[in-house]
Amino acid sequence: MALEVDYESDVEEDEEVVQIDYDEACDEVVELQNELKAAKIEATQLRMRLKAVAAQATNPGCETLVPTCAAMPAVAQADVQLEELQNFVVWLSEHVCLEKEVVMDVGLEVPIAGVGMQMGRIVQWPLTFQLGKRLYFSAPLECREQLHELFTSTRAQGKVTPESLQTLSTFWSLVPGDLETITQKVSEPVVMLAQKTAPLCMLVASWPTPGALEAFRALCSVDGEPFQLGQKVEVEYEGNWYLGTLWALSATGKASVCCDIDGPGVLTVAPVYRVRRHGSSSRTRAVTDQGPQPVYQEPEEPEQRVRRCQSEGNLNTAV
Repeated sequence: MALEVDYESDVEEDEEVVQIDYDEACDEVVELQNELKAAKIEATQLRMRLKAVAAQATNPGCETLVPTCAAMPAVAQADVQLEELQNFVVWLSEHVCLEKEVVMDVGLEVPIAGVGMQMGRIVQWPLTFQLGKRLYFSAPLECREQLHELFTSTRAQGKVTPESLQTLSTFWSLVPGDLETITQKVSEPVVMLAQKTAPLCMLVASWPTPGALEAFRALCSVDGEPFQLGQKVEVEYEGNWYLGTLWALSATGKASVCCDIDGPGVLTVAPVYRVRRHGSSSRTRAVTDQGPQPVYQEPEEPEQRVRRCQSEGNLNTAV
């Protein structure tokens, strides 16, 4: 009788061990699947970066970094770009949460891939895919209906219709880059759809969020009031203060001011801590955002010449 009890006890222990091993194996499979997804996204970004570098690295007497890509016929390159664009849209349609829509006023110029992209009033959806942090897909608000229809159709069919893909590729380009703002500790690699006719973009990144924008406006404010595009301000340049109009704010903490004494198209770029409201003698930065959010309005932008302040630097190093 004692042998039977010991046998049953051993069987139960063996089953528990097997169950624990099985659970651990399942957890390992899930982790490996997530790592595989992350590796695929990283590989896509690296391929896009390599192609971008290859396209720009043509020096006289030197071969390009990727000769086969550089020598590829234009038709073949167009086919590859269309395929990458389609894969990107399919991936977005699989991970975008259309039911969790948020509308925000960003009102900032965002430097990505060497170009200052204007982000005004946007629509944003979170992505189910996470790469160590929560990712969002942000786009101009006027594109909301078309994007909703595109993602819904693509998710249902498992592919982008040829008509939609051709229309998308006509006006937008898939571009990799790095995003850096004064509210981030380090820059992050991002992928965006850049509009070909204007400095507008659709962005996959962990930024912006309401909290990040609130933190930005707390840093970039004077006497507790955030700056408003188009308001009269004074900018310090070479030790003197000049009256002008605030033309743009950058997510990196820079302000572009069109000074009254300058001609059309001349902008003075300086850190926001060297810009103050007209008539103010102080340059204090507020702790919280106590005013309305700035809303970007697209100006008719002439050909510009930029004059940078010699003291231009990191906002967080200001005294």
